[in-house]
Amino acid sequence: IQYLVDCRQLSKGMGNIIRYIRLCVSKVAPDLSEDQSKTFIVSKLQSFLDDKILFAGESISKTLVGSINDDDVVMTFGSSPLIRRILSSAAKSKRFRLVVVDTRPLHEGLETLAAVTSCISCVYCPLSGAAFALKDVSKVILGASCLLSNGSMLAPAGTAMVASLAKAKQIPVIVAAESYKFSDKVQLDSIVFNELGHPSEILCFRTDEQSEGGQFGPQMDSGYRGSADKLSVAESSDVLIDTTDMITTPCSRSSIKSGPTRAPYEVVNLRYDLTPLANISAIATETGLIPPTSVPILIRENQSE
Repeated sequence: IQYLVDCRQLSKGMGNIIRYIRLCVSKVAPDLSEDQSKTFIVSKLQSFLDDKILFAGESISKTLVGSINDDDVVMTFGSSPLIRRILSSAAKSKRFRLVVVDTRPLHEGLETLAAVTSCISCVYCPLSGAAFALKDVSKVILGASCLLSNGSMLAPAGTAMVASLAKAKQIPVIVAAESYKFSDKVQLDSIVFNELGHPSEILCFRTDEQSEGGQFGPQMDSGYRGSADKLSVAESSDVLIDTTDMITTPCSRSSIKSGPTRAPYEVVNLRYDLTPLANISAIATETGLIPPTSVPILIRENQSE
């Protein structure tokens, strides 16, 4: 578990699963042998996988497929295994169009396109064009990383903007999330708890052939580059960016200066943002469609189980 924590900050869902593992370990009878104890724990984890993840995903998929009608225009943001499953299931019985909104630096929406473009008519849209793309959208379906007890949602950065735009245009926003992603914590903004991505995902140092020195510019090569807590931070809070492994972008006649270079300002690359309760119309879980105000009730039921 500590190895996973060292690799990347745990999400709320992963934290819930780890707490469940510890609960299973605490319930192992002391008179059982080591092999019997391992078999007991593995069976409990398999039950959790079947009930809370596989069955939950199937149930949520059936619920949302029924809410999608023929000739609908559905918008989603980024990528989520659950969202891809819902869209693929809906495409088997419904004819609708899909608008995939995406943003840098990870460009996760390309995964959604690769999974469903063979069976669904898709439009790929940057986050800056989401407001224009909403003019024909009938509903917005979003994935979530965590649902908090006050009804707010933690999701990949950019989700809050899509939900806010849909709310302004009175378009229903449906969030798909399994109940193991629910958390009893409360968060009012995305600064209190978040994950910092590597600054090189959004910024790189280039040296110009026609001028001495170099300058910082946007990173054009997308992809996950690790966590910010692996970087060295100077006393002046300037982020130390290691540009040794960066790739030269094809759109610029520039090269990357080898070695660590200090940015003249602090680079913050937030992984998640917070979508408030008011911008969410309904939440699809394995128990059905519920309003976001019912999240604490479902959390209490899960804790009692």
